[in-house]
Amino acid sequence: MVLRNLFPSSAMCGKIRRMIETLTIAEVCAILRIGDRTAYELCRTGQLGGAVKVGGQWRVDKAEFLKWFKSGGTTARPKKATRRR
Repeated sequence: MVLRNLFPSSAMCGKIRRMIETLTIAEVCAILRIGDRTAYELCRTGQLGGAVKVGGQWRVDKAEFLKWFKSGGTTARPKKATRRR
């Protein structure tokens, strides 16, 4: 595992892993029981807490997502929707 090569201490490796845990759109869809189009729209408009686009793919920070979920989905600030062309 790459983290083990960078951080030989297993305690440090676990700490780093917890810091960078992310969810995929498929995992978010399964948790929320929504379709992928809805999940992408939530990400695109900034309504899904912890969502960032990395290399053309959406990733959702697990800790931020859980905070957003527990608050009823209200902590994220909606961005102005952009029109797709």
